Amino acid sequence: MTASSDGYEAWLGRTEESFDTITASPLIRFNATLDKNMPDPQAGDPVPPGAHWLYFLPRARQSELGPNGNPKVGEFLPEVDLPRRMWAGGGLTFHRPLRIDERARKVSTIASIT
Repeated sequence: MTASSDGYEAWLGRTEESFDTITASPLIRFNATLDKNMPDPQAGDPVPPGAHWLYFLPRARQSELGPNGNPKVGEFLPEVDLPRRMWAGGGLTFHRPLRIDERARKVSTIASIT
């Protein structure tokens, strides 16, 4: 199944934007989980690589979740006649480091559907 063969062309290039404040709390808990003895991050400190996953978490209400626990499809992602959804790949671009106590923006774009 590809976007061009199943009528998903209109979904390609669709974007979704979200914002988050990069607070110290998730990073402190992350360091504790990994048993790292690190000083608490301070305002302006950069977030280390990989810790971006602690931010921009989905905010769907319970009634907006599908049977797999993810936000329902049909808004940002197209409906596909398959029982499960899988994120198979992507790319990340950081224009500059995320920093503690700064407001940040995430933009997701559908590049392909296969």
